[in-house]
Amino acid sequence: PALLENLVKAGLQLSRLSLLPHDSGLRIKLGLLEQGSSSNTAREKATRQAEEPNQDGLKYFSGCMARYLQPSIAEATTCVAEELTDLPVHEPDQQVCCGLAAWSAGKLEEAKRLAKKNIEAFDGTGDILTSCASCSAHLTKYPSLFADDPEWALKAEQFSERVREFTFFIEENIGGRELKGQAGQRVYYHEPYHLRFASNRNDAAGNLLAKAECTEQIKAEPGSQCCGQGGLFHLGYPELSENIFSQAHAHAESNDAEVVITTCSGCLMQWQAGLAKYQSQIKALHFVFWLKKHLPINS
Repeated sequence: PALLENLVKAGLQLSRLSLLPHDSGLRIKLGLLEQGSSSNTAREKATRQAEEPNQDGLKYFSGCMARYLQPSIAEATTCVAEELTDLPVHEPDQQVCCGLAAWSAGKLEEAKRLAKKNIEAFDGTGDILTSCASCSAHLTKYPSLFADDPEWALKAEQFSERVREFTFFIEENIGGRELKGQAGQRVYYHEPYHLRFASNRNDAAGNLLAKAECTEQIKAEPGSQCCGQGGLFHLGYPELSENIFSQAHAHAESNDAEVVITTCSGCLMQWQAGLAKYQSQIKALHFVFWLKKHLPINS
């Protein structure tokens, strides 16, 4: 967390340097960072919430990207969730990384350590909402980390049963609310790997898009496509990762997509960086921003 916050601070300073060339790769990376006001607001809110005991209400696992790099995702998610449920959303300040990267790298003890911290941070009952599909998938796998530890296995099981992925949660709580917005907007929904291959997969995102009759959803052919990010994959095989992304991008471009939306932090960063590299007019956004634009919000 300290490293990520320092990166944000450094990025905000560098982004003001007019001497940085327009085609510098740093601009692509710094484009993922946001202004300090949003970040400060999110941190102050999290601190206040941490001081307020909330054993049974709705809690929010923001994940590293929404917490540090793009805090507007956390703010929008909180706004939408409170609108749909009429419940205050609490973001425990003690939460840490979900541990997926550590687990993927074979660092099992590190993954267990992070899992224990999150289980303790979200002690209580009530749903645990997360706006990242990858985080959601890993959080629900916590019981497998403690298969040989009965005490923590039970805690992990109780924790994982409370986790709700963003689109699933929205579909469960949207009820009969209408979605309105820009007529004829062409939207490319990028289905994250961790949702596509989930055992409880459903088309919650597609159902939500269908509720907004003004939206034209562009279907991936011949089915859902990988963006090439793949967690740590893009670091080990950058050329293959780029080749995979170029195919997904070409499909979105050829179908005149105006916006790409997804709920996976890794996929979102891949699309944002990739579209910037191609100097595309397409925008890549988290699903919550499309939803918030189409959902009447009272506050």
